[in-house]
Amino acid sequence: MNRRRLAESLPPDRVRKIIPLLVVQDQSLRGPLVNWWLNKYFQERISGFKLRDGLEILPLNVASIEDLETMVESADVGAFDFVYSSRYRAWREPEMLSQFHNFMLGVRGYGEHGSKRFNDYLGKVKERMFPISFLRVERWILTPTLAGSAACGWLRMTRALV
Repeated sequence: MNRRRLAESLPPDRVRKIIPLLVVQDQSLRGPLVNWWLNKYFQERISGFKLRDGLEILPLNVASIEDLETMVESADVGAFDFVYSSRYRAWREPEMLSQFHNFMLGVRGYGEHGSKRFNDYLGKVKERMFPISFLRVERWILTPTLAGSAACGWLRMTRALV
């Protein structure tokens, strides 16, 4: 049974830990102490909730979309385990003072490349996007020549497809 089916078939009362992950696109949210500040706010907000006995909510992780893509590819290659690395970070650094990316660089398997599935996907994106994004544009190129008199050079115009 694969992990997705296992997760879908898992009854809610069997869940013991929740790993909150906030994925952001804005690079300014990757700055120093942003994860600490957002985690502090998150912990204050959930402190009033009554949780089921045995259920633990780990500290909030703030990751960029690039970090998420790196995690997916690293997990697909095989050596990276998101659940282990998130639990390790929560144990090692519960205040979340460092940036997610910087911490994950020290985790075994993070940043490994070579996923066939990921490369196939990027190939499909390239096939569909590049012809639209990088159209061949005709432009004129001016090149100096010494044709004519020795004192005065001429400019030759030639067409080029870029």
